[in-house]
Amino acid sequence: MTEILTGIYNDLKTHLGTNDIHITAEHELNISYDDFQKKRALLLNELKSELNTTTKKTYLKSSVVSNLSYRILWGGGILTAERSYHPFSHAKNYHKTVFNYANKFIKDEPTVIVLVVFPWYNLVVSDFANSNIRFYRALARRVFCQYIHDNTKFKTFNSSFTGEQTIFEVSKHLSGIIFLEDNTILSKEPDKTNVKSFVYLNPNAIKPLTRSLASDFIMGLHNTEYDDFEYDNY
Repeated sequence: MTEILTGIYNDLKTHLGTNDIHITAEHELNISYDDFQKKRALLLNELKSELNTTTKKTYLKSSVVSNLSYRILWGGGILTAERSYHPFSHAKNYHKTVFNYANKFIKDEPTVIVLVVFPWYNLVVSDFANSNIRFYRALARRVFCQYIHDNTKFKTFNSSFTGEQTIFEVSKHLSGIIFLEDNTILSKEPDKTNVKSFVYLNPNAIKPLTRSLASDFIMGLHNTEYDDFEYDNY
């Protein structure tokens, strides 16, 4: 979303006819990328209507995207901003991305999605205070369990889907999610396994992975977290 905001700031400078303005956004690091992508024009128009070279506001709270505000500096000086992160909010905002792979779900065999996290690819996910584990587990549980009592049709969520199944019915065709943290490129010990694995199984799967199979697989992985949500499925 950094590139989206940078583009908005550049368009605003062109509109104002000056480069003598510096803007930095304050928001949750886990805020939905879709909010910025879909609402780019609205965000730009909001800045155009609120900022001008006469009043020179130094702070603006967005009415377009929740929990987004701007710190503005006119001329030279130091500009600072604060950003926050919460793994459960991140899971809430991001979990629907997994359903973008719904066309890969197999009806007659177990389906497992593998998501790889590279240190240079996603700077939001951090192991500080185990927030990465909290995020992975919360995301998986939302995909597997959140829609149990929800009758929303999946096609309202994904326009390319033409069936009448609910989100929950579609989610049952996903047997598990595996997150792999690949730290190979930053490792100072290349002879060691530099991949951490986080395995989560769907307790509502139509084609479930058996616990014994999961255990045998997990035993061969390095530094693994595992949950099958057997007692957390509601």
